[in-house]
Amino acid sequence: MQKIYILLTAIIALTTAHAQNPIPNANFSTYWPSNPGEPNGWTDCEDIAQVSPGNGNGGVGWAAQGYKSANTYPAFITSSGGTGISISQDYAYFNLYYKFTGVSGDFLIISVTMFNASNAQIGSGVFQQTNNVGSFTPLSVPIYYSGSGAARAVISILMNPTSGANPHVGSNFIIDDLSLTGSPLAVEEIEKESFDLKLEPNPA
Repeated sequence: MQKIYILLTAIIALTTAHAQNPIPNANFSTYWPSNPGEPNGWTDCEDIAQVSPGNGNGGVGWAAQGYKSANTYPAFITSSGGTGISISQDYAYFNLYYKFTGVSGDFLIISVTMFNASNAQIGSGVFQQTNNVGSFTPLSVPIYYSGSGAARAVISILMNPTSGANPHVGSNFIIDDLSLTGSPLAVEEIEKESFDLKLEPNPA
């Protein structure tokens, strides 16, 4: 009986977390018709492509891929053109499933920055991956706060080189099933970076 109760509690918690997820198009199922490489709700992208149906997390659905077919500028995707996603609570974690292949030392940076209603930065979380990740892996990035009253979140996934200005041809990442939650999606050791992530609010 206790096992059934625990299972039901877990199902309710997961369902509630999914229902309250404020991230638009979190599984990248829809894209702008005028720009197939730009997912709805993510209006600041470079070298982003839609992953075919059935190749998303768990072998189903869609996903978004950042890739380099030429040695030009970093590949990235940022929520809502840098203005952020409207939220109404201080979420503790940014979660996603991801794959990553880095060529010649290219690495992946996954970050989230929280702003209050006055556009002051009150929290951030950042994760850097330098190793290749061949299959979809759950990741939960803890968000560290210096204040409260989060009103918007800016999410950014960026692929960069170890040296020079541009990532190498063949480097790529795939992301899927993004969420903001109060509890972690996965247990993965994430060290807090020695630097503070600082993003300037969009003056608009």
